[in-house]
Amino acid sequence: MKKQIIFSAFSFIISLVIWIFSYPKLPSTLPAHWDINGNINHYASKMQVMLVFLGLMIVINILFVIIPLIDPKLKNNKTSLKNQNRIQLVTNAFFIIINVMVVYTGFHHSTSSPEIIFFIVGVLFIFLGNYSFSLKQNFFIGIRTPWTLSNEEVWNKTNRFGAILLIIFGICICLGGFLPGILPSIILIICLVLMVAFPLVYSYWTYKKINR
Repeated sequence: MKKQIIFSAFSFIISLVIWIFSYPKLPSTLPAHWDINGNINHYASKMQVMLVFLGLMIVINILFVIIPLIDPKLKNNKTSLKNQNRIQLVTNAFFIIINVMVVYTGFHHSTSSPEIIFFIVGVLFIFLGNYSFSLKQNFFIGIRTPWTLSNEEVWNKTNRFGAILLIIFGICICLGGFLPGILPSIILIICLVLMVAFPLVYSYWTYKKINR
């Protein structure tokens, strides 16, 4: 619990300091949303953008603190708690990078950096996959289907399979971001669809195989 609070506070303070020092010099509007191609498609006032991104960090970190308290399978499992701490750290690092990108874009009046956005998303997939290999059965984090939650062996096999997919798809998204046209978006969509479909089918198939 202490580590989670430290992670949360440290990450939020870094993002807050970035905004405090940058805010007076930033233009009145900043990018607030990107389309599937990584191009900016919506601007908002710098106050709104700052509050939204900092608010998201607060909400997500509160969830990371609350989840172990209400999940009976996660609460007393040291391995799962350690993995959750790592996932929380990666998620916070992702938000810090996004905050830096928004501030940087405001200073340099850049329209978009699609390659960087796809690269960051791909790296996030890779890190999450790396920390998902040894996730133990719980109700909040991991691949949760009726079959993984009802059988620990199905959970372990499915989440290992999903972790491998996350790493492979993360690499594909990183490399695909440097391709021309809409190819990066197509690769991202395909990876997201397969990331949902494959583990779902695999967990059902594994459950049937074990209980046959």
